[in-house]
Amino acid sequence: MSPRVLMLHPDRRLERLCDDVVHLRRAYRRRPDPAVLGPVARKAGIPAGTFIDEMRRLRFDPGPDGWRGLVVEGRDLSFTPFAVTIGAIGPIVIDTGCPIPGGAAWDWGVLDLDTGALPRLSLYPEAGL
Repeated sequence: MSPRVLMLHPDRRLERLCDDVVHLRRAYRRRPDPAVLGPVARKAGIPAGTFIDEMRRLRFDPGPDGWRGLVVEGRDLSFTPFAVTIGAIGPIVIDTGCPIPGGAAWDWGVLDLDTGALPRLSLYPEAGL
């Protein structure tokens, strides 16, 4: 099934979150120890699911770290009809793609700030829906 794409209002908190994840990727290359990086990620406000996904991904694919985006687990996303919260960051206004239907559940999403336009959040539905 294709993702539901939301364009989010530009927000410095999203930029800071993506920058923190880029720094986390660089720190992993220097010292790949999740026990050391975990407290740093928590202090930066990186959602737990995003941190776990990054640690898994980096373990198998430490490729280029310049991408300003991140994968977000569904449990780290919450919605009102016209806003989204990612981990502890939010609410972020949804510019296009709303309203979000009540009771909608998403398995995971991809936040991408490299599009050159508005921040894009692609949402992927839970399996079986």
